[in-house]
Amino acid sequence: MSENTVSQESYARILAQLEDTQKQNDILRGDNLFVGIRWYGDGGYAIGLAKPIRGLRRVTFNQGNPNQMAIINFEDWLRLDTTEEKLGGVIVRDDSIIDTLGIKGYMVGDADKEVNPNAFTNSTIENILRGTVKRLKEVMNSVTHRFAPKHFRRIAEAIGIDSIEKLDIIKRRESYLLNTYNYGRLHHHDLTQYCETNDIKGWKDMEDKEMVKAIVDKIVKQG
Repeated sequence: MSENTVSQESYARILAQLEDTQKQNDILRGDNLFVGIRWYGDGGYAIGLAKPIRGLRRVTFNQGNPNQMAIINFEDWLRLDTTEEKLGGVIVRDDSIIDTLGIKGYMVGDADKEVNPNAFTNSTIENILRGTVKRLKEVMNSVTHRFAPKHFRRIAEAIGIDSIEKLDIIKRRESYLLNTYNYGRLHHHDLTQYCETNDIKGWKDMEDKEMVKAIVDKIVKQG
């Protein structure tokens, strides 16, 4: 073999590198904007892409494998606005993922117009948990989806947070939001029956949402 001859193995490696570079160039061609996303859900989930990434029209997260990450087009990110997964912080934006996955020369989509109070990355949650009780209370009072406290509880267990006070703050908020979700699904008749049976004062003058709040407040207060 002469000095200028490339082995079959080296040729295959170089070809693979060139193909990967071409794929990166393809997805970055034009006016595409990107965001990085993390998946923190328990089950599997698939996102159909209006703008394919590297030829793929779907991003799939596997069941039982949290903290998975991917990049998607900014337009596809906006399309997720009304999904429970995005609203609940099960899918969280984290543009640092684009660098982590080695995508070069990209353009990032505009910052989200509204801050999702439930969208925390693991590192952010860890910093909050290691901070003051006051800060944790403020954050827990701001979250609005039943999944968010569960995410906090997972991280607390993973990093060994053993403060009873902090764990109780998370537990109470999780209970409140979960009960709000469950009772919020009841029909008007069921709500009135519960209020009457459990002596919820003033329920006859309440709208359904007010009855739900009164019921949950009483449940949480009773512990």
